Amino acid sequence: METLKLSALPEKDKQQPINHGRFEAYVDNGGTVMAVAGKDYCVIAGDTRMSDGGYGIQTRKYTKIFQLTNKCVLATSGMQADTIALQKRLKSMLESFEKEHGKPMSTPAIAQFLSNTLYYKRFFPYYTFNLVAGVDEQGEGWIWTYDAVGSHERVKYSSQGSGNQLVIPLLDNQVSNNIFHSIFYNNNNNNNNNNNNNKINYNNNNNNNNNNNNNNNNNNNNNNNNNNNNNNNNNNNNNNNNNNNNNNNNNNNNNINNNNNNNI
Repeated sequence: METLKLSALPEKDKQQPINHGRFEAYVDNGGTVMAVAGKDYCVIAGDTRMSDGGYGIQTRKYTKIFQLTNKCVLATSGMQADTIALQKRLKSMLESFEKEHGKPMSTPAIAQFLSNTLYYKRFFPYYTFNLVAGVDEQGEGWIWTYDAVGSHERVKYSSQGSGNQLVIPLLDNQVSNNIFHSIFYNNNNNNNNNNNNNKINYNNNNNNNNNNNNNNNNNNNNNNNNNNNNNNNNNNNNNNNNNNNNNNNNNNNNNINNNNNNNI
């Protein structure tokens, strides 16, 4: 008798998960900006290419540098839509400030205002990476570099954007040494001038001390001479008084003797 063989149930094809298009709030349109500042200047540059977040190029004529005032410039890389929104907000606030105060906002004030603006949007931030470059009230060039939520630093050179990893080593090699040497030599010259001034002041102090000592010695000598003269005068007066007293005593004694003789 043949045994009954049970065949396995046919397996159902496993259902694959459905791939839905995922919403991305941000897109990096690429680009690189950089800036270098010095004692009385500030240079800022950026490329003009805007990508689609990958290898596609949307345009080659898009600027990433926007002039805020006559002394301040904003350079931005990252998402193009957020860049335009941030630029419009800064422009409106700067115009309002100039109408209210009658003068444009200073470069350090703009740098702080941008930091506050980015931090205010920290929960849904502007996807931008910014550089504020310009000169301050003393005419010295400075650069402020930012992250997406407003943390910033004041430096002499910096870079932002997709090419940042390539630009920063070049700036460190070519610019950092020049800035260091200029600052080092300026500090040495200032220290030498300060040392010379200290030596001159020290010599002047020594001369003044010597003059004061000589004057004090002269005054002491004069006082001693006056004291000696006064003592001599006092001694002479005392001697004269003593002599007068002795003479008077002698005269009195003579008168007494004469009277005694007459009585006898």
